[in-house]
Amino acid sequence: MNKYSYEQAYKVALKLLPKGFTLIDRGRNNWVFEQGDRILTIPKHERVKDYVVRVKATEFLHSHEIPVSEILNYSSENKGVPEYLLVKKVEGEHVDLSKSTLSEKESVHKSAGEVLSAIHNLPCSGYGRLQPNLMGEDDSWVDFTDKFFEESINRVKKSPGLYSRFGRDLEKAYQEGRISLTHFSLPYFLHADFHLGNLLFKNGQISAVLDLDIVSSGDPNWDSGHYCHTFNIARERGVRSFRLGYNKPYDKVRERLYCLMIWTRKIGSQAIQRPEALKETIPELEKILRGEI
Repeated sequence: MNKYSYEQAYKVALKLLPKGFTLIDRGRNNWVFEQGDRILTIPKHERVKDYVVRVKATEFLHSHEIPVSEILNYSSENKGVPEYLLVKKVEGEHVDLSKSTLSEKESVHKSAGEVLSAIHNLPCSGYGRLQPNLMGEDDSWVDFTDKFFEESINRVKKSPGLYSRFGRDLEKAYQEGRISLTHFSLPYFLHADFHLGNLLFKNGQISAVLDLDIVSSGDPNWDSGHYCHTFNIARERGVRSFRLGYNKPYDKVRERLYCLMIWTRKIGSQAIQRPEALKETIPELEKILRGEI
């Protein structure tokens, strides 16, 4: 069910982009319009939260010289007028590793590591998802991970076949790894969905970090493990390049645990919203369960 209809979004676009615009077929959750060097985004699906965290996180990262889109105008919902976000279009594109040379792949992954390292250098307080004041909403990291895993496994339980196939193994893995999370007390600023699909590149270097809606405060292994398991082309070499750029300590055990948690959320959500995507997600989950990370 739509939060705002196309007609509502179209009226906003007419006002903000009077010289004409193109509707960009990008994503299922937002209406996206383009005019020259401007991109207008309006919530589409009802599950989309307001953009205020995205705006605050973008401004914060920009102030620390992390490459992000420049915000031109933002307005929350007002008297029935939809919320909208207008940004300057970034020069860059999503990378296609299947069409990249070896040196291009290495440059892409190294740049991703360097930028993630810079993000993890930023000050952060609290734990879990950041609120508009950029403070984590949970009292401890394990409070967040408990809540995240419970919500995720409950989604899997809505698909009895999936739960029968993976549920017990996932629950066991979380409970066995949970003890190591109870002692975590040094939060880092996290993108929380850091992968190639949320990055734009120009000449092998990141030109923009996208999708800042679920930025969080917590263990950096959440981001590094997720990145290392969300591309499948020359992964071993790519991970080496990423680690070279990242140049920080990491914990492969916790990376694996976080990947299992994230993939629990993925299969639970996809089974409901996009069951066709499971043909790619399930084989990846099986690799993580086997320890291939």
